[in-house]
Amino acid sequence: MTDLDAQKNRLATLLKTRSDLYFESSEGSEGLLLGPVSREFFSTYRRISTRNRSLEVASELISDSEHFEGCISIGHYEYWEIVVRPGLDCVYVVDGSEDGLDRTDAVYPTIYHYLVSDLQLL
Repeated sequence: MTDLDAQKNRLATLLKTRSDLYFESSEGSEGLLLGPVSREFFSTYRRISTRNRSLEVASELISDSEHFEGCISIGHYEYWEIVVRPGLDCVYVVDGSEDGLDRTDAVYPTIYHYLVSDLQLL
């Protein structure tokens, strides 16, 4: 089992066992400008959020980043923006004070890694 498969399984388990989490399944392909893992994620999940929506990743939130030109916003955690670069899967969590994406400490290989990491802390 690859690390990515393990993260997918962990996320599925969290969604099944945590009553404070909400998700909607997707019925189609979303985010054509996203990387392959992110596209697959949004073709599976239309939305994943905490019940109070302090953390939310959703296909309808896919838009241009407020903080980094040329990047794509896929959601938010409180006041931080969750962004990716077009065609890539690496996830960055930013608030706009960073000098660049490569200078942020909150970097995850995929959306699955990010969600599993943050949801385990919440």
